[in-house]
Amino acid sequence: MKEFLQDIGGWTKNREARKEGLTLAGLLMFGKLRSILDVLPNYVVDYQERPEPKTEARWIDRITTDGSWSGNVYDFYRLTIRKLFADLKVPFRLNGTQRIDETPIHESIREALINTLIHTDYSGRVSILIVKRPDMFGFRNPGLMRISLEDALRGGISDCRNRNLQKMFQLIGKGEQAGSGIPRIYHGWRQQHWRAPELWEQVDPEQTLLAMRMVHLLPEETLVELDHRFGKKFQSLTNIQRLALATVVIESKVTHARLKSMASDHPHDITKALTYLVKEGFLESSGMTRGTIYFFPGEQPLEEDQLSFLDFNADLSGKDKDIFSGSETSDRDSVHLNGSSVHLNGDSVHLSKDSVQMKRLRKLSEAVRNTKKTSKINMIDTILQLCSQHFITLRELAHLLGRTPEYLRIHYVNKMVRNGQLQLQYPDKPSHPEQAYHSTIS
Repeated sequence: MKEFLQDIGGWTKNREARKEGLTLAGLLMFGKLRSILDVLPNYVVDYQERPEPKTEARWIDRITTDGSWSGNVYDFYRLTIRKLFADLKVPFRLNGTQRIDETPIHESIREALINTLIHTDYSGRVSILIVKRPDMFGFRNPGLMRISLEDALRGGISDCRNRNLQKMFQLIGKGEQAGSGIPRIYHGWRQQHWRAPELWEQVDPEQTLLAMRMVHLLPEETLVELDHRFGKKFQSLTNIQRLALATVVIESKVTHARLKSMASDHPHDITKALTYLVKEGFLESSGMTRGTIYFFPGEQPLEEDQLSFLDFNADLSGKDKDIFSGSETSDRDSVHLNGSSVHLNGDSVHLSKDSVQMKRLRKLSEAVRNTKKTSKINMIDTILQLCSQHFITLRELAHLLGRTPEYLRIHYVNKMVRNGQLQLQYPDKPSHPEQAYHSTIS
């Protein structure tokens, strides 16, 4: 452990020490708040306990970087894990003659907290935020995922943003081997027959979020609501079709990927179930390919990049919004695309939907936007054309192309940057909150 602690106090004064990742990790893990803020001025950790499963962000207990404690990552973990574990019911179990005081639920929560801390982009704009409510736990860290959601759920692949923090947690007996974190989180919840946790990203500002609901897959009150809404038609549905409709009741929408994370059905059967529900008028759909969302007729939720998760804090429509709202984030600085305007960062120009430039961009992307499937070559060519005259953000590309930001980033944009087809507007800061892309090929 000594090698991790060397020269922590003088880290900010020693230029050579700044090159040592272990020393920076040691500062975060065991340093003092003032020293951490000298190096990482955006550093904030925040735990909030909220008293009721309601939309308001009122808290009754809180741990944050207020100067009343050390402020480092390790002490935040120690203080927060006790709060998260408080009130969890532990059944009496023995391993030989020794009592086992933890359950798979404890393991899932611990893994979620450690995952949040070791995968954080500590230069990001938003705070690390942990929320505890009677019905759920929420975890947020600044920075996007470094592997695809599918790989994270499958397990076995690890690309930890802060490997030395990960090593430290392992040295003190916390955290599992690389690539096992997310599957362990889901496993603990599955053993309780609760709804699978939901893991997602928000691009502006960049953050990764995890919601762990203590809600059964098919709650009785939800089934009653669906029976009242659809009557005898609901009774004739299959289990996977009922699960899809219950998910819309609870989460305002459902996707193929979300349903796949909760059910063991073959992906083809899930597709057939969703198609049937749309055909018979139970649901409507919007979007294309992986970006398709399904919702009750006439009740389309707001776009995913505007409300990343319709569940926690009320917006103007009365729907639930986001567990992480109401905290001191920089979300107020984000730009929402509503189809009427696009802000092209390179030129700092707001384009109305009737402007010549906006019409040109929409015309260029029309074929891809209106097609569920397109060839890889066609998609790359369209991206290059859209970025040929302006720096365009990932969210703007997603808006123009009718795809999700995650899909474009993982399958196209990152690879095009590495291949030299796209250049970054902020090359020295790849995770810049306003990062945008320009074609290098005329």
